[in-house]
Amino acid sequence: MSPFSGGGPSSGLLGGALGGIMMPLMILVALRKAPPGPVQRLMQAGAVSPDTALKPSTAKITRPVELNGAKRKGIVIALPDGRCWVDVRRFRRRRIVAAVILVITIAIAAEIAWLAARALGVL
Repeated sequence: MSPFSGGGPSSGLLGGALGGIMMPLMILVALRKAPPGPVQRLMQAGAVSPDTALKPSTAKITRPVELNGAKRKGIVIALPDGRCWVDVRRFRRRRIVAAVILVITIAIAAEIAWLAARALGVL
């Protein structure tokens, strides 16, 4: 054991595994507590169909330019009269795809870190 390892409960393989589990969970908690973005504000205001479309200012979106990315992706649909609505199915589908990609990326990074640790003789 290294003199710098501390030897406490967070050292060694178990401490690393626990940290590897807790870090993604803490990131998810932080993301859940983040303030709503412009798309979520439109959804909370009820703009989820052409019939319930709202102007961005009605949904407390002070800078309508914030919606440009979502409009390009087809998540927010703008009507000719300036009102917008959210395609909820497309929004949820994109969030699920992003979450799956994130999980796969984290798993690959963890595998690479584990292989590197084995190659270096740490494990």
